[in-house]
Amino acid sequence: MASEGARATLARARDLLLVAGCLIAVVVAFRELSPPAPEPAGASSAKVPVSAEIAATTASADGRPPLPGPSLHLTDRDCSFEDRGLGDYERKRAGMAEVLVRAPAVMPDGSYDLVLHFHGGLALDRVLAPLAKPIVIATIDKGSGSSDYAGLFPTRRSFDALLSAIDAVVSETTGIKSHAARLLLSSFSAGFEAVRGALLVAADEPALTGVMLLDSLYGSYVPGSHRVAAEPLAPFEAAARRALDAPRFAFILTHSEVPTDGYANTAEVATTLLERLVVRASVVRSTQERGLRRVAEERCLIVRGYAGGDKGAHCGHLGLAPELVDRWRGCG
Repeated sequence: MASEGARATLARARDLLLVAGCLIAVVVAFRELSPPAPEPAGASSAKVPVSAEIAATTASADGRPPLPGPSLHLTDRDCSFEDRGLGDYERKRAGMAEVLVRAPAVMPDGSYDLVLHFHGGLALDRVLAPLAKPIVIATIDKGSGSSDYAGLFPTRRSFDALLSAIDAVVSETTGIKSHAARLLLSSFSAGFEAVRGALLVAADEPALTGVMLLDSLYGSYVPGSHRVAAEPLAPFEAAARRALDAPRFAFILTHSEVPTDGYANTAEVATTLLERLVVRASVVRSTQERGLRRVAEERCLIVRGYAGGDKGAHCGHLGLAPELVDRWRGCG
């Protein structure tokens, strides 16, 4: 009986081994016949066109499709922009501002869209003017450091006086009594201090419908740490919240990876601002030297971060102005 029981046990074990072997063979055969899994977007080391890079963005935190990237990359290497002329713009002077007036940009009722930009005005003119957009461009350059722009608008009256001077120049040029119906406060690099001053005294200006900071928002650290101090950012945070909560108001911020010594660079400030707003950015995989690295977009809040830590990477943000001005004009 014992020998018969042992033989039965061995038979069962043999049958189980045969069944297992058959299952393994089926699995192996299925894998060989099935097509390989698709390679994740952006996994290839080869250069890819902009459209492919945009497709490689990760999904937003709330599960929305990947966010679109910009229509161009940062290419300027030495802060020089080609002079292609002013087109049909006329250059005028209004107080401390250089003004480019384009008659077709002014509506029959005298209303117009005004881009008021601080720092790098000549470059911005060269980027925007040849495109003949329906805007008036006013630029102010006061120096190379942010301190040169501090105190530019000590009172609301000083800000109103500048807008009135620009309106007068536009009226004189067009022959129509004109007024800025929509205003974009814009800056590059050190010019953010002028934008801060304007927001402190004129945040309730009816015409103000947007803020655009082109690699242009720096911050200070909390003493004894490398945490970005929130209080100096308060006017910008308020504007960013307005873009999230109110209709037809845009807040646009771009940043590079240019390092700074002793104060927070634009990338650190952008990260802090997004954290305070509880807005998450999507990571972008790019093979471009100065390509898009992250983007956050919610309602009319737009934050874009680019690679690059040299002078050209910094200056190249001015080249983003045409597309971002269009985004401001189309907001809402």
